Amino acid sequence: EWQPYRLRLMVACGAAAGLAAAYNAPIAGALFAALVLVGNFSMNLFAPLVMSSVVATMVSRFWFGIDPWYVLPKNLPETVSFSQAASFSQIGWFILLGIFSGVCGAFFLKSIQKAEVMSAKRAWPSWVKLGLAGLVVGLVALVFPGVWGNGYDISNKILQEDGGYSELINGSVLADLAAWKIPIVILVGLLLAKFLTTVVAVGSGTIGGVFTPTLFLGAGLGAAFGQALGFFEFAVGTPTAAFALVGMGSVLAATTRSPLFAMILIFEISLMYELMPPLMIGCVVATLVSR
Repeated sequence: EWQPYRLRLMVACGAAAGLAAAYNAPIAGALFAALVLVGNFSMNLFAPLVMSSVVATMVSRFWFGIDPWYVLPKNLPETVSFSQAASFSQIGWFILLGIFSGVCGAFFLKSIQKAEVMSAKRAWPSWVKLGLAGLVVGLVALVFPGVWGNGYDISNKILQEDGGYSELINGSVLADLAAWKIPIVILVGLLLAKFLTTVVAVGSGTIGGVFTPTLFLGAGLGAAFGQALGFFEFAVGTPTAAFALVGMGSVLAATTRSPLFAMILIFEISLMYELMPPLMIGCVVATLVSR
């Protein structure tokens, strides 16, 4: 019979391998298990985590390739660049985004915990709870179909579309209304819709993770923040996708309370080194605010 610490290590290795394979991020997989699950960086524990992440990533790349999961726009106007986000004049906006992300992440965790407690107090059959959660998700999806699934596809569209976002409400009952063509209205609506449906679904006992939905929330928050700055003609020269990517890392850092893990993961899934300075600042500020 194995000792408890060996069983914990096996669970951590499985988690590291799963995250590394799913996101093509071997460093982030090992860090997640070491920082969040085990809380120990000794070589006796970290070495098996690294091996698990590397092997899982190699197998994943054999089947799916090495392309990044989240793609940023390449055909930007000459006056707009991602390197502009790391300039001294723009850093203050990412500190502010980190504050908003920290509040969003903390409120997200508290809401899920509250929903789980409220659901546990109801002595209803599981099928009733899940049915009601499905009803809420279905009604919200009539307006924002993007709430379906884990949000990976919508997050990618948010990153790739620097201003339009009309595709994000295709199939919606409100897609033909002119008012919803305003980018920030679409983004804020999607953010609130995904927040609500994730809390309701997880709180009702639905089986599923909140990792990718958290990245969805961060992308929506960051893009809406960038659009708001653009409306007032602030942060000129910085693409909205830069704020969306930093928002993804900042909200993730706020929910996991691990800024280092969030930094490395966002870097690995985007391969955008130019955004590392604002990403690091956003993740650290979000973690401090969330705590």
